[in-house]
Amino acid sequence: MKFYGINEVAQKFHLTKPTIRYYDQQNLIPNLKRNNNGERIFSASNIHTIQSIECLKRTGMPIKEIKKYIHLIEQGDSTLEK
Repeated sequence: MKFYGINEVAQKFHLTKPTIRYYDQQNLIPNLKRNNNGERIFSASNIHTIQSIECLKRTGMPIKEIKKYIHLIEQGDSTLEK
């Protein structure tokens, strides 16, 4: 599995590194891993999540609601009614 560093992810989405760190601190990026140096490493799934966050932000959805939405997605089909 290929992993990407925070610099690559920041460039891809035109985000600042502090913004990405904030998303992590807010638990918006499930299953985010760190390498042996403690640096965040992003999988394809993590990148897809960031893409979703950015899309939802553009609709005006607040971070609090995005967090709920991502949590529901993480739980799977059992939350479809919500």
